[in-house]
Amino acid sequence: MPKSNSIAPTVGSQTTTTTVTVSQPLHLSSSNLSSSIPKDVTPLAALREALAKTTIPPADVPSTWYLSGYLSHHGDNVPVALAAIQKLVVWRREYGWNDLVDSDPGDRRPRQPFRDELSQGKVYFKGRDKEGFPVLVWRMDRHACSRNREEVERGVRFLVWVLGTAVKNGIIATRVTLLIDRLTTTQTESLSFLTHASILKSAFPEIVSRVVVFPAGIL
Repeated sequence: MPKSNSIAPTVGSQTTTTTVTVSQPLHLSSSNLSSSIPKDVTPLAALREALAKTTIPPADVPSTWYLSGYLSHHGDNVPVALAAIQKLVVWRREYGWNDLVDSDPGDRRPRQPFRDELSQGKVYFKGRDKEGFPVLVWRMDRHACSRNREEVERGVRFLVWVLGTAVKNGIIATRVTLLIDRLTTTQTESLSFLTHASILKSAFPEIVSRVVVFPAGIL
């Protein structure tokens, strides 16, 4: 498969995972949110208003992409979407999301967390699928086979970083198709990271449309 331009995001950040202990739960001030939403208020506006009543700092409120995604996933049910976003904020703090993805986009210093992976062309975006979703190509032959837990977790963090940065840069509008390219290799050990990739469900609302392994079929 020909190599396309990689996303090469202008993100400079450290890879150290920061664990933050949340001392207080993020609760609503009202126990009956759904009955208090005027009919002429959009779900997104209602969700923003509900978030403003929580203990979530404004700087930690996810972008519109995430708010809209959770609303869509939960059928515009604002209380349920709010609960999901509260869990997302807690997860981000524990995972070190801000250090991984939300650094200054103008920072071009050579400290990108995965510059080696990017320079080796391990992943890149290439065209769109028949539904119009961008296709992220994962070159299996450029990923080392490893059973080392730390290396596998780094592979997962790399994927989270790629997807989070693509959302931030507008490359992923709603969902993405992940294409595992194993055309030039017969090894499958590097797919072990997929067993840990359930973390994507914590990081993104339904971001992966499908995972296709070529040649092999569909996962």
